[in-house]
Amino acid sequence: MLMIMQRELSRCVAVLLLGAALAGEATAQARRATSAPSRRAGRGVMLAAPADPVKGAFAEVVRPAGRATVAVRSARGAHDVLALGTIVGADGFIVTKASEIGDAAVTCRIGQKDLPAKVVATSRENDLVLLKIDAEHLPVVEWADAKKVEVGQWVASTDADGGIVDAGVIGVGRRAIPPRSGVLGISLAADGSAHVMQVTPGSPAESAGLRAGDLVEKINDDAVDSRDTLVDTLQKYGVGDRVALTVKRGTERLTVGAMLGERNATFGRQNRGGRRGISPQQLEGPVSRRAAGFAAAFQHDCVLKPGECGGPLVDVNGKVVGINIARAG
Repeated sequence: MLMIMQRELSRCVAVLLLGAALAGEATAQARRATSAPSRRAGRGVMLAAPADPVKGAFAEVVRPAGRATVAVRSARGAHDVLALGTIVGADGFIVTKASEIGDAAVTCRIGQKDLPAKVVATSRENDLVLLKIDAEHLPVVEWADAKKVEVGQWVASTDADGGIVDAGVIGVGRRAIPPRSGVLGISLAADGSAHVMQVTPGSPAESAGLRAGDLVEKINDDAVDSRDTLVDTLQKYGVGDRVALTVKRGTERLTVGAMLGERNATFGRQNRGGRRGISPQQLEGPVSRRAAGFAAAFQHDCVLKPGECGGPLVDVNGKVVGINIARAG
């Protein structure tokens, strides 16, 4: 699966509706070493290391696509950046990563303005959402033929300031990325019932408000009457899918919504002694809420965070070969 193991310590994937890509942690340490300040040389003097030559080589190439990259931000609170977006229509159409946006009200940062965005369409297959803002004469990306993407070719990912996040190479060619069953992050009672015994901290179940002692009676339209039916029903849904849970809590019945998560990201890894070990996030950084289940994708090794997905992936000619769709640790 890995083309050059030294470069792909984790994975990058690109989905191809218009094209899209999954980002991973690869030669981060090597690249950062070339751009970080050196140790103190003499008293009170810091010698600056040379700029990253790979990024420098891409600086002009990515500029047009960089102008068509926006920050998709929460419309509430501190206006946190949820993802990057790719301008695909000069009259205000923007594509971004659906699962990072969720149901949040969002804005798109154009220049120094945050313009409200509304959802026009969603591609569940590719985890993409099409947004519309009230704007005209916007710069748009120029598309390359994604079918001609080759393993080993150089690519770069743009940021919302018109620059470059990172550069890397295609590690695995176009293929389907099978879906992985999502998890809630709960432990169930040993008596075979669908009673929640424990809720994992930071899990989708905790975010949904599930509590120990809750009895899950339904997932979407499927009735749940035992531990086995709960597990079997959840396995029909993938990471990033949203489900409605009907829960009995004491004498009360309520419905809560949850977005299913990655198993390793939710539960962490277990060491041989059975104790909780180091999670993938601690080793490689956070992964995207949905990082699998794409019909046509390729992998590259640019170093991106989940919130830097949704933007364009550019070839050496400045054309966009895909949209960064997920970081999979």
